[in-house]
Amino acid sequence: YLRSADPQVREKNPLFLTSLSIPRRDFFANDVIILGDLPASAMSPAIVEMIREFVNDMGGGLVFCAGPRFGPGQWNETPLGQLLPVEVPALTRVRETGFAPQLTPEAALFDFMRLGESDEEFKKAWDNLGKLSWYYPVQRVRPLATVLASHPHDTCPDGKTRQPLIAIQKVGRGEVVYVGTNEMWRLRRTYG
Repeated sequence: YLRSADPQVREKNPLFLTSLSIPRRDFFANDVIILGDLPASAMSPAIVEMIREFVNDMGGGLVFCAGPRFGPGQWNETPLGQLLPVEVPALTRVRETGFAPQLTPEAALFDFMRLGESDEEFKKAWDNLGKLSWYYPVQRVRPLATVLASHPHDTCPDGKTRQPLIAIQKVGRGEVVYVGTNEMWRLRRTYG
């Protein structure tokens, strides 16, 4: 479902849903759900509950990908807010700053972070990301979360913890990933 997609794409391309009203059996056939720069008000309470059930009970994956318009803090008052591996303020602005994300040692332990067949390819792929221009700041990392990438020097309000850019947490039978920017497309910019 691409809320902001061209109307012809939304209606004619079979890869995209025309609405978020889909039958349960089709919904639970997915492996991962990615929530991008989408207002929480665009999703009905029934869909929010299905996502919570998908992660907790069915073992599905959920990715919160922060965008510059609708931050992840808007999910705080929904059942999805407790699934986030980070605590985010309800209303905040993105921080605009040029920086290269720093991978943590734990990043290599997660398949979706391992880009390439060797350590050299892994490093080359992440170096290809280059400098990012913004990220969504968080209050803190939840106790059971693992940070996989962080800001090189900006910290959370505690003054010690680096601002997480990618964090993951087991929730029920599933996993939830927080990505603090929607600039990850840059990983493929020289590959087409």
